[in-house]
Amino acid sequence: MTVSESSVIQAIKDRTAFSIQTQAEAQAGENLRANILYNTSTRLQGNFGAFYAESQRTLAQDITRLGISPTDDEKVAAYAYLIADLQQKKNPDWNAQKVDYGGDAVSREPNRTSYKVAYDQFLDGLAAAALEPTGPEDLQPVDHEKYPDSWRLSNSGDDPF
Repeated sequence: MTVSESSVIQAIKDRTAFSIQTQAEAQAGENLRANILYNTSTRLQGNFGAFYAESQRTLAQDITRLGISPTDDEKVAAYAYLIADLQQKKNPDWNAQKVDYGGDAVSREPNRTSYKVAYDQFLDGLAAAALEPTGPEDLQPVDHEKYPDSWRLSNSGDDPF
């Protein structure tokens, strides 16, 4: 199986707060108010084609750097986070340290959108999973007969440890 544009578009709909125009909608001239347009852009609307190409390059570099082999479904999720990160950066205030609205304030991590944080955490999880044992062949049974006597809790012969 390979990653398709339609699966990435669906993941953006499922995993982000952004609306996105599909290829069929672009050809029919529909959904022109979506946050991410299929093959064009405006000052605040992103271009899916350009974002998708950039996210493919970024993920390929990160896969090589981390030495991981994500599944196609995991790649789709990563693409959704990266594309959402790029779209968030179209907002002129994306890097505001603090946002005040109606007496409430939200502080943000500088130079990273929440989607970039989600992407980084997602990759960290994949990298950690790649280091964990995957099955019985990776686990070595403890040989209790060679367990040092000084470490035993008791010296009785019926002690299983």
